[in-house]
Amino acid sequence: MFPDGFAKREIMSLLAYCPFKHKGCSEKIELRLMPTHEENCQYGTKACPNLCGLEVRRRSFEEHVRKLCPKLPMVCDKCGKQIAKDMVERHRESCSKASIHCQQCGKAILREDEASHLDISCPKVVIPCRFRSFGCKTELLRERLDLHLAESVHHHMTLLARGLESLSVNTLHRSAESEDHGEYSGTSIQAPCVDFGSYGASPFSYQPGKSKLDAHSLYQVVGKGPTSTSQFPAPPVLGHVPTKEGYNLQDIQHYLDQIAQWAQKLYDRDRKLLKKIQDLEQRLQCGEPSRRLEPHGAPVNYMNRFCNGVFIWKLQNYTKMRDEAMTGATSVQHSEGFYTAMYGYNLCIRVNINAMDSIRGAYISLFVHFMKGEYDNILEWPFKGSITLSILDQSEDCLKRKPLKETLVARSELLAFHRPTSYRNHKGFGYMEFAPLSVIENGSYIRNDSVYIKVEVKSDHPL
Repeated sequence: MFPDGFAKREIMSLLAYCPFKHKGCSEKIELRLMPTHEENCQYGTKACPNLCGLEVRRRSFEEHVRKLCPKLPMVCDKCGKQIAKDMVERHRESCSKASIHCQQCGKAILREDEASHLDISCPKVVIPCRFRSFGCKTELLRERLDLHLAESVHHHMTLLARGLESLSVNTLHRSAESEDHGEYSGTSIQAPCVDFGSYGASPFSYQPGKSKLDAHSLYQVVGKGPTSTSQFPAPPVLGHVPTKEGYNLQDIQHYLDQIAQWAQKLYDRDRKLLKKIQDLEQRLQCGEPSRRLEPHGAPVNYMNRFCNGVFIWKLQNYTKMRDEAMTGATSVQHSEGFYTAMYGYNLCIRVNINAMDSIRGAYISLFVHFMKGEYDNILEWPFKGSITLSILDQSEDCLKRKPLKETLVARSELLAFHRPTSYRNHKGFGYMEFAPLSVIENGSYIRNDSVYIKVEVKSDHPL
């Protein structure tokens, strides 16, 4: 028997609906062409190659694979890692290269640097004094540590002297006990180590066992003056007592003696700096004209150079300024210039009252403008850092004061942060609607027709 080819051809030429009719395909195809149609039918489905688990119609397959697929591979623009589209938001919350703001100081840092920033450099973290192991119980913000060390040299040297006296007495007792028993087993003594941080490296090089100085100079430094010893008894005269680590008490005394000498040098340096500041203040009070001029020809205001980026401007005649704005007149005032450091950036504050917007109401606007400074040639441009603007609360009760405060981060692409080419940058940066006038006038922000505006500038790259 032979297959009936004619019957087969008759059957395969019959028309039938597409298997995907229920999905929208209305075509009728000969049975012999059905396999080819099924492979190309736009209403047919294909498995997504991105392994998202979806069966996608051929008519939208390309769009799904290239744009809509939740598992579409994407590259993080921060760290360069390849991630699925549906994981982008979660990745941004944990990306190590993403920029975040420190919750303590507000500085922009990388997420991967957050831990080291808090442990090492954040100025707003509370840390113990470096002399804690010697008895100093002070805890303070890291940004105030240098000031504490400079102001507490006398106290810290006192703690060191007392520690040395206690160590000396205890060691002599142990030595006497060992001699009573006819042998000496050695005393375990470890020379104290002090981290002086930003003061820099110690100006002396100490090698144990090469000096036999006593500790009298240490007591002289921490007494009433550089030569006074009245507050402390004379240190005991110690013999050469060996220790397990190879040190001896005379070496430790010598080590502390040189620390005291270094402290004396710091004391003398601070005294000279204080004398210079007093001379400058006296010259300013006597009205002596300054011989130095700013780049724009104005006399140098040294008081505004010493503000370290924290400047408070007293805006007077507020009522007059507001009334002018209410009539439609341009009401703008600029503060005098101030510096972020002695050799830092020069800025000023601009304030104007925006009172003609009837929809949102009247607002006070605050901006900062960079000005030409004497040391612009050695500063980094564009400026990088943060700027905090505040309107101070003048309530008599300090505990109830609530300043209006906003912090902005510099954006290098904006002209406002580029090096000034004129006396004052035409472009400023700040807030057009910093605070409603109703809040300022109904609160405690105005007294004697004056408003105090504070700006705090922190540079990421100070000199």
